[in-house]
Amino acid sequence: MDTAGLSPYVQAHLDAVKRNDIGAVTDDFAPVLRPFLSGIVGSLPAVIVATENLSIEADSEQAIVLNRLVGDNGVTITMRSVWRQVDGRPRIVDGAPV
Repeated sequence: MDTAGLSPYVQAHLDAVKRNDIGAVTDDFAPVLRPFLSGIVGSLPAVIVATENLSIEADSEQAIVLNRLVGDNGVTITMRSVWRQVDGRPRIVDGAPV
């Protein structure tokens, strides 16, 4: 997986998180993780006012992505996610706050 090819997907994911587009956010996750999204979303601030990609470290099979999310309440969360090719495009296969 190459960083340049993944970067637009990561940015689109961050944009979807910021505008609270749950459909787009859901599509970024591998199908096996989708049943757990309500718990993930519930652990985040209700309103995200800023997002930032901190890093993308890729090898031939996957990428580790660090993103910063800032809530309207001032809470800042750094999320670590693992992206792999699933169903023809990069998708999140694992993730957690750091």
